[in-house]
Amino acid sequence: MATSQERYIAHPGQLQEPDIAGQLSDLHLADGAATSEDATTRRPAPPRLRLALLQPLADPAVLAACRKPAPDAAANLDDEDTGVVSPAIVGIGHEYLDITPLDEAWRKALAKAPPVSQITFDLRLPRAVGSDGDGSEEAHSGIYWETTVSRRGEQFALPVRNVTRLVTTIAIVARIRARGGGGDVRFELSYDVTDGLPSKLVETLRACLVGIESANNIRPRAGTVRGADAGGSA
Repeated sequence: MATSQERYIAHPGQLQEPDIAGQLSDLHLADGAATSEDATTRRPAPPRLRLALLQPLADPAVLAACRKPAPDAAANLDDEDTGVVSPAIVGIGHEYLDITPLDEAWRKALAKAPPVSQITFDLRLPRAVGSDGDGSEEAHSGIYWETTVSRRGEQFALPVRNVTRLVTTIAIVARIRARGGGGDVRFELSYDVTDGLPSKLVETLRACLVGIESANNIRPRAGTVRGADAGGSA
């Protein structure tokens, strides 16, 4: 049985690089061109992606673009979607990130890529290249989940609600595009427990992704498909 090679994507721009974009297209076309005559012939399975959704924040330019405090980020309200209570005051020197620019970058990049068979959402906090220059990675010390940042020094707070929206939006678009091509798409979550990712968020996201996988008729949120249409896909 043919297996699909998972591609690790650490930045939206990678999806448009010639080698990766070309490989994804070749795998997709090869899968769709198979007929009953070559059913026993090994052929590439639809591509799988592992999206390191938060890794781009390790890039100073991307981080700077996301340093726009969201108006409702510091509201002391129970988040019905995740069950997480956002603290009213994160701490002196702490700053909430607004990852809307990152959200848009991922959606636009994925809108131009062929449909895939599986997406693994890698929710690890951004990793910076090791200072020894050997290419190793170490935890990025400047960004933490909003639920844990108050216990640390002056850092950036990552809103749980925004990440939830990022994951579900990408999943919905991927599901619509896969169904349009007569296929299906599966979703997985990957994270580092030492990052302090709220367990309630993990439970909520898994439930949402299962629901999106099994939905027969699903509609995108307002504004979600516009980027996909611009890329020639739906």
